[in-house]
Amino acid sequence: MARRARTLNAERRIAVGDVVLDREHRRVWCAGAEVSLSPREYDVLNCLVHYAPRVVGRQTLTDFVWGVATAPRPNTVEVYVGYLRRKLARSRQVAIETVRRAGYLLAQP
Repeated sequence: MARRARTLNAERRIAVGDVVLDREHRRVWCAGAEVSLSPREYDVLNCLVHYAPRVVGRQTLTDFVWGVATAPRPNTVEVYVGYLRRKLARSRQVAIETVRRAGYLLAQP
């Protein structure tokens, strides 16, 4: 039973370095401490984790978080990435990097 529970939890929780994303409960831990994220911040992080270790383009992030029908303001993606960088700053294993003219990358230095 315990082995089965660990397998089920492994599908719901994803770890990238010391950042853990609980998709079922929409919770995030960074370096062992829980981080409070807004729903949009969580969705941006979820998109970056989903595509890691690939670069995620601005349009892909916009479609993933806001949907195809909704168009956020021009700098909205940059603003939310900035919020996430501040909230995940205590991580020593993960960083959100800007890849010029390509998008964002959830990198493990």
